[in-house]
Amino acid sequence: MEATVDSVGRVVVPKVLRDALGLRAGSTVDISPYGAGLQLLPTGRTARLVREAGVLVATGDTQIDDDDVFGLMDAGRR
Repeated sequence: MEATVDSVGRVVVPKVLRDALGLRAGSTVDISPYGAGLQLLPTGRTARLVREAGVLVATGDTQIDDDDVFGLMDAGRR
């Protein structure tokens, strides 16, 4: 997926990715070098562990459905 850096260094995260990751205006992200590129990770998101039937299960607030997954897969193919 391609994006353009503007004259002051801003990059717009494509809508399909923002929606899939639950990013909204004002969301914070951590950006760091990664190999020959950049890694961009949402901050403040930690899964909670809850015990269900004696097993620890990770839970979180971000909801991702099949449409989100297929949208990301399609976007990565462009």
